[in-house]
Amino acid sequence: VKQAIYLEMQTVSETYPELRITEHQWYQVLECLRELVATMELERKAEFDYKQMKEQHSFNDYRVHLEYFKVKKTAQQVFEVEQRLHHLMKRIDQTNSMKSA
Repeated sequence: VKQAIYLEMQTVSETYPELRITEHQWYQVLECLRELVATMELERKAEFDYKQMKEQHSFNDYRVHLEYFKVKKTAQQVFEVEQRLHHLMKRIDQTNSMKSA
């Protein structure tokens, strides 16, 4: 895995020489992306479970409401991971701006 990441870093560095990203930053971005994919999967499952529960039970059934809250919770988690990724990319961009100045 480490060798594959290194090769990817090398390819990106050759393609975009103006982008200076360290190996540590690559790992941070990849870890954040992995977390984003995992939370999106949880969100998708929660939405599916909620849809199933709605079809099987009355809207007033507490189980339907529990599934709805799971959907809301996972959507919030996805949003938080997206925000972390956005801030990480912004920090990398700021670091690159300072290096080139």
